[in-house]
Amino acid sequence: SEIPISEQVSHLREIARELDLGPSNKDLERMIRSHTKAAAPLRGGDPIPLDTLHEAQGLWGDLLISGALNLVSAPPKVGKTALMLHLAACVFRGDLECLGVPILDRFEHLIVVGTDMDRPQWFKLFFREGLAHKIDDKVILDNRITLWDSSSDVQLDDAGIALIREECQRHSNSLLLVDTLRSTTSSLGLDENRTEICAPVYALKMACASASVTTVVNHHTNKSVSGGSAITASAGSNALPGACDNTILMNWAKDCPDGQRRTDFRITISSSGRGKGGSLVAAITDDI
Repeated sequence: SEIPISEQVSHLREIARELDLGPSNKDLERMIRSHTKAAAPLRGGDPIPLDTLHEAQGLWGDLLISGALNLVSAPPKVGKTALMLHLAACVFRGDLECLGVPILDRFEHLIVVGTDMDRPQWFKLFFREGLAHKIDDKVILDNRITLWDSSSDVQLDDAGIALIREECQRHSNSLLLVDTLRSTTSSLGLDENRTEICAPVYALKMACASASVTTVVNHHTNKSVSGGSAITASAGSNALPGACDNTILMNWAKDCPDGQRRTDFRITISSSGRGKGGSLVAAITDDI
């Protein structure tokens, strides 16, 4: 079947409830796979479309990979959300670069699963980037944006992923921003330090595979982020970066001693994964 496994599991779960049965999602997935014909192998002499052999293409220099699942890890308040919205604003304006790094590919819509912040917080960023404006006593969000804020409580469960997939199919060629992994999995009962935290990431990846989207999942770093790499810095299970195509690390360029007010707002941004990898030093302030 062309229907993603996660969606088939969701349908079977509803049927199981009606029949008062209680198989686990793993049991349902195992049953589906046992009745699914495996894809044929590639054999010598078979013609291969050239577009299936393209290497990973950078979207924003070599920092963000187009059409891939990008994991962005950063300590709190470093500016990972602000950075992604600034990139979206640059793309929508038709800028050739963002923070001095070339924009190599473009998306036409921004889909935000932003359950980590409430609506006023999101619109503070939207107003700053010119992605929302006021008309009399109303606020109008840019028509190239879809937002689920904290009031929606969308989770990366079967129902939430189905909603996200539907929106991705409605808006082809989108940037999907999940902000954050922790807030969108808070009700799933998963242990972030175990490999089970990868399950909703894989499910999201499978569900959106047929849609033309570039996915960014914002996540927190572990306590030993200083001097770490983009792959080793993410909080929780070390299997999480392996579930993603590309990993980006954001961190303060200069440590600030405890109890002192930060005066240096420069951040370092580095990536590693399927692409060549890249790095950048920038300052995320009220005016970027």
